[in-house]
Amino acid sequence: MPIVPTVQGRQVESRGVQTGGFQAFDQPNITDALAGAGQQALNVFGEAKQKANVAMAQNASLKLSQTEEELKTQLYGLQGQNALGKGYEFTQKYNEQVQTLSDALPDDASRQMFMQQARLQQIQFQGNVNRYEIGQINTFENDQVNATRKLQIQKEAEAWDNLQEAALAKNIRTVSIARYGAARGWSQEQMLAEIEKDNQEATELRAKNYAVANPIGWLGGNFTSEDTGELDMRAVGLVESGGKHRNADGSLVTSPAGAQGEFQLMPDTGKELAAKRGVEYNPEDPVQHAQLARDYAGQLSKKYQSETLAGAAYNWGMGNVDKLIAKIGDPRKGDISIEDFVKQLPSETQEWLSRYKKNTTGMDPLSIYKIDNIAHSQIEKQRSLVLKELEPAYNNTMAQLNNGEVPDSIPSIPSIMFGFGEQGRKMVNQLDIAMDNAKTFQAIQYLPPTEQKAELEKVKPQVNDPDYALKFDAYGKLNALVARSNETIQSMGNDSNLLIVFYVQIMPDDFVMQLHRF
Repeated sequence: MPIVPTVQGRQVESRGVQTGGFQAFDQPNITDALAGAGQQALNVFGEAKQKANVAMAQNASLKLSQTEEELKTQLYGLQGQNALGKGYEFTQKYNEQVQTLSDALPDDASRQMFMQQARLQQIQFQGNVNRYEIGQINTFENDQVNATRKLQIQKEAEAWDNLQEAALAKNIRTVSIARYGAARGWSQEQMLAEIEKDNQEATELRAKNYAVANPIGWLGGNFTSEDTGELDMRAVGLVESGGKHRNADGSLVTSPAGAQGEFQLMPDTGKELAAKRGVEYNPEDPVQHAQLARDYAGQLSKKYQSETLAGAAYNWGMGNVDKLIAKIGDPRKGDISIEDFVKQLPSETQEWLSRYKKNTTGMDPLSIYKIDNIAHSQIEKQRSLVLKELEPAYNNTMAQLNNGEVPDSIPSIPSIMFGFGEQGRKMVNQLDIAMDNAKTFQAIQYLPPTEQKAELEKVKPQVNDPDYALKFDAYGKLNALVARSNETIQSMGNDSNLLIVFYVQIMPDDFVMQLHRF
C-alpha cells in the first residue's frame, strides 16, 4: 500500500522583508465597499424600474384613450331616443376597461401611476357621455313636442268646419307646450309666447282651408262666428286706418268726411268724449285718441251687447242702426237672424264688418290679403265650372223666350249672379225683361194688329228707364216676334185645328213659367 511520507522538526520559518521604500496605506472595510456598490446598483435598478412603470402606465393610458374614442364613436352614433339610458351603459364599459388595463400592469407602482391618470380620464369621459345623453334627451323631447305641436296644428287646420275638434286639437298642443316649458323652467311669458305662435299658425291654416272650401263665406267675414259682445280695438284700428295715426308725411290721418286718427273719430264725437273725461280734445295726441276711441267703442258694446251691431254702429252710426232694428226686427230678440240683418245694411257697412271680422282673428293684414286672394282665385275656379254649364243653358233660355217658346229650364238667380260674376246683375235683368216680353207676346199674339200695336206701345221703354239699352233691344225682338207670329197665323188661313194646336204649344201660364225658374 502507499506510504505517506512524514517529516520531523520545523518546516517553515518566517523572516522580515525589506521593502526598499514601499509604503502601505490603510484600506476601507471591504463590507462597507460592497454595501455602497450594492446601493448604487439598487438606485440604478430603481430608476430603471420607475421609468418602466411610467412607460407601462402611459401605455395603459393610451390604450384607455383609444377605448374612450371607440366608445364615444359608438355612443355618438346613437341619436335621439336610441341614446336614452346609454350614458350609464357606456360609463360601465369604460370602467371595465380601466380595471382590465390596471390588472394587466405588473405591480402596484405602475397600477397606481395608471389609476391616477385613469381617474381624471374617467371624470372627463363620464362628463362627455352625460352631456351627450342629456343633449339627446333634450333633442328627443324637443322633437316630440314639436311633432305634437305640428300634428295638432294640422288637425286644427283641417277642422275648419268643426269648432269642437279644432278646440280639442288646440287644447292638446297647449298642454304639451305648458308641460314642456315647465320641465325646462320657462317663464309664463315664454310659454304664452309659444302658445300664441302656434295659435297664429293654426288660425292662418284654418283660414286658408276655409277660404278654399267657402270662399264667399271668407270674403263675407263668416270665418269667425263667435260674437264676444265687445269691439276689438286692434281690428277697428286696422279697418279704419290700417292701424296708423299719421300719414307718411307726418300729417294726421283724415278721411274725406273729416274723421281723424287711427280710429277715425269725427271731431264732434271726439270733443264730446273728451268733455266727459274733463280734458281738452286733442286729435294730435295718439294716446288720448286711443282712449277716447275705447270709450266710444265701450258705449256701443254696452248699448248693443253685440259685436256685430256695435261694429255696424261704429261705421254707420247708432241712429241708423236703431232705425233699421225698428224697421226689420231685432236680431238679439230672434226677430231676424244676424245674417239676414247684416244683408240689410249698406254695402259699405257690410264690407266694414267683413274686414273687421277677418282682423279679429289676430292675423296680420298681409296674411289676410293673401287669403283673400286665395278666396278670389277659388271663386274664379268655381265660377268657371258653373259657367261652363250655365252659359249654354242661359243662352238657350233667352233664345226660347225671344222666340215665344216655353223654356226647357230657367237658371236660378243665385246661379246667374255667381256664374256671371260682375255681369250677373245685368244677366238677371236681361232675363227678367225677356220673361216680361214673353208674357206680353202671349197676351197679344191673337189680338188684331191694331190692338197689338197699342199694347206694344204701352211697354215701349222710355229713355230715362233703368236698363234702357237692355229694354230697347228686347223691345225690338218682341216686335219682330209679333210680326213673325202674325205672318204664321195668316199663312194658316182658316184652319182652326192648326190654330188651336199652335196656341196650346206657345201659351204657358205664369205658374208654369215660374215653376221652370225656381
